[in-house]
Amino acid sequence: RLVAYVTAAGDTPPDAAAAREALDEVLPEHMVPSALVVLDALPLDANGKLDRAALPAPSFEATTGGRAPRTPREETLCALFGEVLGVDGVTIDDDFFLLGGHSLLASKLASQARAALATELSMRDLFEAPTVARLVARLDAAGPVGAHQGQPLDILLPLRGEGPRPPLFCVHPGGGLGWSYTGLLRHLAPDQPVYALQARGLTEPDVLPASVEEMAADYLEQIRTVQPSGPYHLLGWSFGGLIAHAMATRLQDRGEEVAVLAVVDAYPDNAQALPGAPELSKRQWLGVLLDDIGGGDIFAPGWLEAHPDGAEGTADLVADLCRETGLPPRLLAGETSFPLLDILLNDQELMRKFAPERFHGDMLMFRAMEEIPGYRRDALHVADGWLPFVDGALVVHGIPDHHYRMMREESLDRIGPVIAAALDRAGS
Repeated sequence: RLVAYVTAAGDTPPDAAAAREALDEVLPEHMVPSALVVLDALPLDANGKLDRAALPAPSFEATTGGRAPRTPREETLCALFGEVLGVDGVTIDDDFFLLGGHSLLASKLASQARAALATELSMRDLFEAPTVARLVARLDAAGPVGAHQGQPLDILLPLRGEGPRPPLFCVHPGGGLGWSYTGLLRHLAPDQPVYALQARGLTEPDVLPASVEEMAADYLEQIRTVQPSGPYHLLGWSFGGLIAHAMATRLQDRGEEVAVLAVVDAYPDNAQALPGAPELSKRQWLGVLLDDIGGGDIFAPGWLEAHPDGAEGTADLVADLCRETGLPPRLLAGETSFPLLDILLNDQELMRKFAPERFHGDMLMFRAMEEIPGYRRDALHVADGWLPFVDGALVVHGIPDHHYRMMREESLDRIGPVIAAALDRAGS
C-alpha cells in the first residue's frame, strides 16, 4: 500500500482531501496513495536524512482523506461499504479490500448493491473496481442492465486486473474456487495485479480433468492470454500448490522464467499420505466448502453439532450458501453428490496420482503448524518432502494455524508480507 506523508510548504496546513483529489487527477489509479498523513515536519536522523523508522504508522480506516460521495448512487454504495465492513465514514476512494473486505463480504456487498441499486453487479465487478468511485464509473458505463461479460466463476478471475507488474497467479485449492485469495490483496503493492485460477468444472460441470498435468496445461493457456511471456509468479494453496508446481516446471520446459513459486501447506507425497475422503453428509460437505471461501469454520468446536443432518436443514444451508456467496444453485444440486463436491473428490483422486517433476529454482513454502481438529497430521506431510522436486532453496515459513485456515486474516497477516517481499525482489 502506498502512503503519502505531507507537510506544508507555507504557513497553511495541507488539506488531505484536497491533496488526494489533486493526485487523482494526475496519477494513475494504482499510484494514488491509500493513506495521506499530514505532519508538521518530516522526522530526520542525526545526519539530517529522513528517518523512515520514525514516520508514524498510517491508519487504513475509512478516514484517509478520500472524497465524500457526490451522487445518490455513490452515497448508497458508501453506506453499503460501511455496513458490510463495519466501518464508519467510507469515502468514494476507499478500497473495499484494504478496509478488510474478503470474498464472502464481497459477495454480500454485491447482493445488497444489486437490490439497492436495481442493477447487475457481480463479485468480479468489485474485484476489478474495489472503490466506490471506480465501481460507479463501471456501472454507469455498463448501463442499467449491466452488460458484464466476466463472472465470478470464470477460469481466470482477475482479483486486481490493473497494474504494471507481472501478475501473481493464484491456483485454487480442492473444490475449484479461488475467491479465498482476495485476502492477499491488502498485503500486496497496490499496483500488483492478482488473478485467481478456478476449476473449469465450475462453468462446465461435466468436465473433470484426468490429471494434474492436464489442469496445468489448461491453466497455462489461460494465463498466457494476459501474460504471454515471463517472468511468471505462481502461488497455490493445498491442491493448488501441486498445480502451481506443475505449471512452473512446464513453463521452464518452454524456456520461460518463473521468478516466484510459492505453495501454501501443499505436499508432493499425497499418493502415500492422503487419507480417503472423510465420511461426511452433504450438509457437512457444504460446511467444508463454506469454510474454504471464508464463511464458516466446520472444524470449530460444536460446528457439526450445531448443523445437524436432515433434508430441511440441508436445503436451508444450500439456500444460505447461494444467497451469501452468489453461487448458482446448480452447483449444489443433488442429494448425495453435487458438482462442487464432484470437483473436490476428483481433485483428491488426482493428488494421489500426481508425480511432480523437478523445479529449477527457489520455492517458498508456508506450512501449517497446527493439526486440523479431529485429524492427525500425517508423518509424510513435512516440508522436506519437496526437496527432491526443488533444485534450489526451499524456504519454509511456519504458520501457527491449521490447513483450512491458511487464507484467514490471521494467517495472511504472516503469509502476505512474505509474498509481497518476494514479488518486490523479483521486480528489482
